[in-house]
Amino acid sequence: MASAAPILAIVPHVEVGGDGLPRFTASTEPEKREHRLVRYEMQRAQLTAVFLPEVFERVWAKWGPLSVEELATFFGSGDHVAADLAEAVGRDFLRFFNGDFEGASYSTAPHIEALVRAIVLAIPLPVYRLQRQQVPGQYPGPRALLQELQANGLDESWARFLRGFLAEPKGLNFRNELLHGKREIDGGSSAE
Repeated sequence: MASAAPILAIVPHVEVGGDGLPRFTASTEPEKREHRLVRYEMQRAQLTAVFLPEVFERVWAKWGPLSVEELATFFGSGDHVAADLAEAVGRDFLRFFNGDFEGASYSTAPHIEALVRAIVLAIPLPVYRLQRQQVPGQYPGPRALLQELQANGLDESWARFLRGFLAEPKGLNFRNELLHGKREIDGGSSAE
């Protein structure tokens, strides 16, 4: 790598968390390669995400105002989404549509995790059930659940995106940073 891209080779391969402390340091060449790939994937995702607020605004302008019940019906159309979770996701979207970006972010993050867990249970994969039996009250995080889903057929690009965005120390780690108080949501837009 150093001979092909000498400047890139000297760039530190460290991800710093919202608390200012390193959350990941790549030391081996395979770790550095994976870190560069995750960083690139997250940069691409962030570039694409700038259009999401506009997409949501157009949805709201064309079909809104939508009720929680209408949104819950839409989100609950899949067999793996329980009615209460579909309603919760509907409320999350209403928070976003009504300008409460911080509230939408804080409430959506655990609901995404609940959706991933529901898919794991619907397949069914043993990782969640074993965890409940062996360590009651503690749950495998989204990173472990997504790895399990990928091993059982989830498209690699979706698995990598969701892991990198939500719970990968090499990536944005949004869910972990947000729910552990290390990330602030500004008043403008939840897409970064």
